[in-house]
Amino acid sequence: MPNIKATLTGYEVDWPDQKVLAKVSQVRSHSDGRLTAYLTYFLGEGKHQEPKFSINFSSTQTRKQLVNMLTEKYSGWEPSFWQTSVDELCREMQSIVDEGEPVISISSEDVLPELKYLIYPLFPLGKPTCVFGNPGAGKSQFAVLMTLIAGLPWHDNPLGLGAPEEPHKFLYLDYEGDSSDVARTLIRVAKGMRLGPCNIDYRRCFLPLAQDVDSIRTHMERIGADAVIIDSVSLAAGGDLNKMELATAYIRALRAFGPEVTTISFAHTSKDRESKSKTIIGSVLFEAGFRSVWELRGTQEDDHQDIAMYHNKANNTKRFDEMGIRISYLENGGILAQKFDAKSVPELLERMSNTQRILAELKGGAQSPAELTESLEVNRNIIDSSCNRLYKKDLIVKLSNSKWALPLDSAPDEPDLGFDA
Repeated sequence: MPNIKATLTGYEVDWPDQKVLAKVSQVRSHSDGRLTAYLTYFLGEGKHQEPKFSINFSSTQTRKQLVNMLTEKYSGWEPSFWQTSVDELCREMQSIVDEGEPVISISSEDVLPELKYLIYPLFPLGKPTCVFGNPGAGKSQFAVLMTLIAGLPWHDNPLGLGAPEEPHKFLYLDYEGDSSDVARTLIRVAKGMRLGPCNIDYRRCFLPLAQDVDSIRTHMERIGADAVIIDSVSLAAGGDLNKMELATAYIRALRAFGPEVTTISFAHTSKDRESKSKTIIGSVLFEAGFRSVWELRGTQEDDHQDIAMYHNKANNTKRFDEMGIRISYLENGGILAQKFDAKSVPELLERMSNTQRILAELKGGAQSPAELTESLEVNRNIIDSSCNRLYKKDLIVKLSNSKWALPLDSAPDEPDLGFDA
């Protein structure tokens, strides 16, 4: 019996004694009962590679033709070996597909490793994450920065993000622009951040992700990539984003990469851009399929762009506090990215929770509940309940004149609220 090993792109079926290896990729089970795939043979000590060809494992005629071709072309092997090996190959592939994923037992006494991150706290390792925002909010520049933080890895990055211990290689899948767009951003970032030579593995894409995932996995295996950036969902999904079947096909394609691959999908925001509570454009099943979702909002000035990120959804962790990134456009053409306090920009402050807005407002001095109600344009009952929560956590104090204020000895720039905002 051959040795069988699952790979990123399919399976390797090995007959070591005969020095024959068959690589099977893009396995497809069809509704009419056919089981098809692409097959590549590697033969002999030098592992001579046969051209890749398609095969229908369910067809007796196709199997006979394959045995005859191998027997005629490679006389160094016994004819009986080719008959036996092809039968074994077809039988094993059919068995794998029929059995599907195994059933495993999950126990309350299981000891699981701590959740790891590709980049902390943004992207949990091996999980599908989505970053969405309006056009022009800075998603593409942010994407390039993330590939560098994980790829170098860039431990002392000025964004204060946790880089991985070992470098991770991204494959950048671009459905919107072309390589020159990404290259210009990469050159400007490397210049502004004084990074020296650095590169991104890039692929321009046309087919919907669900139709192209096997080809993408082949490229990933060739370059050794274990992370994917998809820019963006709107075109990668390949149709009407409001259709449930399109969203489920996209999420299934992400799952097809396997648990060892981290996927980061960039998406546009829903059409109601004025709402304080925004969502990913399209079917709600898009958001349901992602394990972590970050909303990105940006404001544009002449010489810089401010980006705020909000953790809208977390399946495996708490929701993290908002993050701020300031992208400065330098006179020499470079791009400088730095961490900044998102609460300092009024347009970005509106998106934050009431507790965060109260803390930011009190930086300017003590205010009464009525003054907070007027300045924040929030219902008085909400102001009272939010202030009481902050008071119980010793994050604000009540003065003798019934005004709320920040404690004199507090450090309010980065308060730990102790709960999901």
